[in-house]
Amino acid sequence: MRIFVTGAAGYIGGTFCFEMLKKGFSVLGCDNFSNSTEIGIRKLQKRFPNFFFKKIDLCEKKRIFNLMQKNKIDTVAHFAALKSVPVSEIHPEKYWKNNVDGTKNLLEAMSKNAIRYLIYSSSAAVYGNATVQPVQETYTPNPESVYGKTKVECENLIKKWSINGNKAVVLRYFNPLGSHEEMLFIDNPFSDHGNVISSILKTSFGKSEFFPIFGDNYDTADGSGERDYIHVADLIEGHFAALLYLEKQNINYDIFNLGTGRSSSVKELIKKFEEVTGLKIKTKILKKRKGDLSVSYADCRKSNKILGWKCKRGISEMCLDAYDSVKKNLDEL
Repeated sequence: MRIFVTGAAGYIGGTFCFEMLKKGFSVLGCDNFSNSTEIGIRKLQKRFPNFFFKKIDLCEKKRIFNLMQKNKIDTVAHFAALKSVPVSEIHPEKYWKNNVDGTKNLLEAMSKNAIRYLIYSSSAAVYGNATVQPVQETYTPNPESVYGKTKVECENLIKKWSINGNKAVVLRYFNPLGSHEEMLFIDNPFSDHGNVISSILKTSFGKSEFFPIFGDNYDTADGSGERDYIHVADLIEGHFAALLYLEKQNINYDIFNLGTGRSSSVKELIKKFEEVTGLKIKTKILKKRKGDLSVSYADCRKSNKILGWKCKRGISEMCLDAYDSVKKNLDEL
């Protein structure tokens, strides 16, 4: 089987490529390097003869079509997206063009080349500030951020595409942390996507004076926002389970949450990071940001039961792996 992977140079897309290649799959990757670098791609090319790569932007419709036409592709794993909630509020047009228009072009190229199988990287951001927690897949999406809205629109496009004899699985990620065992692909904490672990790592490596806690008066146990954090290795295993499901089950379209089913507050995450690394993180309370939620965590019963998948790793491993992966690759960041 040959898998076409969009966003192949990214933190999650690259990790997926690496693990698929280890299993003996043939992988054709693409990326425009808008929020990633060529470093990981070069590592994959050096190590795996069954890895092929093309620098391309999904907004280049004709080039995407031609790439698919010239290569035998069985399944597409679509990771490519801009992903920062706060940045999406500043540059909404950029997010709509990249995330939504890119997905439209990809689906059109797949249809014209008779590629029928798709796994899509979605997000818990589609749920918005859900009144009932944990959130189930049946909850009507109500995103509060531009980023979340682009993900909902992409899901709608994919659902419509799947009606025409195609098959798609949408995976709604919660908050990936950590690194896979070999630490080839990491979530660069010094970029501008601004997630919580990146901010902690910036502070721990002296790139920021303090870690900003955006709001300490949420309706939570300690006043800070609560999230469902998932180890990236568990997340990738969820993709393997989704591939098997896509291949074996007679479905056109399905959605699964990928999370731990537990919530941890920002303050709890900082405390755990300090415990496993032995470092002290200076914090500062700032006002809430637009698009941030008070509580969001997954109901994972559907993915546990139907996909036969469940998280194995906890917050301690996520924090330590995140720190160690940056320390190991510091000269490349």
